[in-house]
Amino acid sequence: MIKIYGTRDSRAFRCLWALEEAGLKYQLISVDWKTGETRTPEFLAKNLNGHVPVFEDNDLVLVESLAINLHISDVTQTSFTLSTSLEKTLATQWTIWAMGELEGPHDAANRQDIDVDGATRTHAFGVLDQYLIHKSYLISDRFTVADLNVASVLMRPKYMPHINDYDHVGEWFKRTASRPALARALGRSS
Repeated sequence: MIKIYGTRDSRAFRCLWALEEAGLKYQLISVDWKTGETRTPEFLAKNLNGHVPVFEDNDLVLVESLAINLHISDVTQTSFTLSTSLEKTLATQWTIWAMGELEGPHDAANRQDIDVDGATRTHAFGVLDQYLIHKSYLISDRFTVADLNVASVLMRPKYMPHINDYDHVGEWFKRTASRPALARALGRSS
């Protein structure tokens, strides 16, 4: 059985969301980064970075939530799955974009307990808003792992208040975040 190490209030929620979208069974093993559980020798043997989540499926061990989600999408055959090489490439592109343009600035601001630089945030949200003008989803006419990965990064506290400042981002985010699999991943429904 697939194991996810982390908590629902950590980046592990992203992987739980992907697993719920894919309809895969998993076990959530509570490892709380806030209490130092990611710094034990046992956990560091799983992830030398000392971060959650960690994904285990038999002998396969993966770290980095957004990469784990690309893997989950790649090994399942559901509507969540990317169907062409181009879709996989675009999902990778949007995942890397989310890490660089959204996650990096958010984490830097968070470490200093300040807001994300306004120009940086405006630029990133503007790019996404412009891209979504004539699209319901990022790479297809349906929800995919690209939407999940970008939306999950936007769920960070310093971004949530700004989502609805951008019409197309707000509409897309509302569609994406209202998925039942997300509610299950967050433990808000069965």
